[in-house]
Amino acid sequence: MNGETRRTPWGKGRVIFLANMERFKDAAAKGWPFAHIYRENQDILEGISYSQFYHWARRYLSSCSRMPDKPKFAQTESGPMRAEVRSKRFVHNNNPDPKDLI
Repeated sequence: MNGETRRTPWGKGRVIFLANMERFKDAAAKGWPFAHIYRENQDILEGISYSQFYHWARRYLSSCSRMPDKPKFAQTESGPMRAEVRSKRFVHNNNPDPKDLI
């Protein structure tokens, strides 16, 4: 038993999160960041890491006003305006303008 870590039973953390979800939802609606909500409730969230708390907060609290909405496209006469798609590949100019060279 020496050197072994105690593990939280599988699923217990999610049950704890869901049981206190209204408390977290109220804090998120007031604009508190998830890191602050986690720190303030660490005594309740026994055995839950911040990364797991953040995962559940994004999943279950996404309807809170603190969460940004997905960007909406502007409507034009020809349909929705979309951002211009640019190539992510660098294209080298083999024939540079001599004025641009140092």
